[in-house]
Amino acid sequence: MHLISTIALSATLLAQLGSSLPVGSSWNSTANATQTLDQDDNAVNSTAANSTMLAAEGANNITGGKLPLELINHLPSDNIYAYVTGQDASGQLILLDSNNEWFYPKAEGGEGEKTPLPDHVKHKLGPQFSTTKFTLPHYIYSSRIWFGDGGLDMFVVKTPDGQGLAEPSALNRMDPNNVTNWGFVELTNSKDWGLYANLSFVDFVGMALGIKLRRSGNDTQEAKGVPTAGKYKICDDLKAQAAKDGQPWGELCVYDDKGDLMRVVSPAGFLSTNLTAFENYWYPYTNETADRYESDVLTIDTQSPAGKVDCRWQASTNASANGNMELVCDGDTRPFPPPTSEDVFGCNTGPFAIQEGDSDVHKAIVPRLCAAYNRGTLLINGGDVQPGVDPAQYYPASSSSLNWYSKITHDVQIDHRGYAFSYDDVTIDPKHDAAGVVTGTNPELLTIVVGGYEDKAAAILQSALY
Repeated sequence: MHLISTIALSATLLAQLGSSLPVGSSWNSTANATQTLDQDDNAVNSTAANSTMLAAEGANNITGGKLPLELINHLPSDNIYAYVTGQDASGQLILLDSNNEWFYPKAEGGEGEKTPLPDHVKHKLGPQFSTTKFTLPHYIYSSRIWFGDGGLDMFVVKTPDGQGLAEPSALNRMDPNNVTNWGFVELTNSKDWGLYANLSFVDFVGMALGIKLRRSGNDTQEAKGVPTAGKYKICDDLKAQAAKDGQPWGELCVYDDKGDLMRVVSPAGFLSTNLTAFENYWYPYTNETADRYESDVLTIDTQSPAGKVDCRWQASTNASANGNMELVCDGDTRPFPPPTSEDVFGCNTGPFAIQEGDSDVHKAIVPRLCAAYNRGTLLINGGDVQPGVDPAQYYPASSSSLNWYSKITHDVQIDHRGYAFSYDDVTIDPKHDAAGVVTGTNPELLTIVVGGYEDKAAAILQSALY
């Protein structure tokens, strides 16, 4: 398990804002810094909004914070439990109790000792095709709505900064939730910016979930996620890709002791426990990119007051272990050395790590450059401007390296939307985002479909594989 204060905010926006977020703001994670209870994955929480969406949507939630939820169970199980976790405006850990009120848990014992969650924060869903309703009573930040078939083991833990939550881990084989089918939806419902909710496949693909937001005026947004049996298709396609290129894509599939597929983990997560996997995978692509943009100009559209920034690969006077070239961008304070596989898949290490003192230009380049790597768009027609191509051009077959986990996950998603890596919200047009965000300052109802967004007939057929 891991102990983490989640951030339901755009990775792209966080990268651009950096340390400029005010303490106590609606997006600031103030309760607990990321810590681990076991040798575990470094959780990568994705998003609930990007900067373009924030600007377009405006501010001020007009609902007073109350948010009705509707949970529809499409799984052939009457043992699905839901949990709502997050932070209040002051950064304290909160959970929704059975009375539709916020519960402030307190860990017993000394620092690091785990206290199980009480029963009154566990919400049991009805049988297949039933609908369960409850209401979030007030604003909530950095929230996750968790679902587990048979329930989830989560614990409250004392930390130096207050109460922390030990959450399920998709990677730790010793985690008590390892053999449970589970998943979550991320959301923040804030006074200043309204509701932002999203599906996340940044860490893994597990329980199929879909979301639909109804706003005032009967206006709706939705992100349908993967079908009920989506993880099986993703796993099969990853194994097929592994047979083609010899990379360990098929090893991203995680099985229980009986051989049943439980989830598919991301390459970033896989690398955290398999350090030599995908070694040198991105080097050919980087070399091809450096060959082109040593003479040509790579333009990064920062989609900010900095505008478009010109970049070129050039010889480095301080060569890294990954090569003797670096990408230098006009107006930037720090060049970008060649990234490793860990850097590309995780988008938060090496050249993609945001450091104290980085310029606004650098913070804006990081997400756009890392997204271009994962999607393989740097060498295609129009790829000399990032972002600058239509989503239909992402993941070209001509690319020597791709994030195949992200490509295949998007291919399998019913509407091809939902974060599959940290900066998957980078887009030339927010109307065609790949992130699967629903947002509004006037939310009336958030519906979560558990077990696949298909209609009843399709869900029954899909359930045969469940």
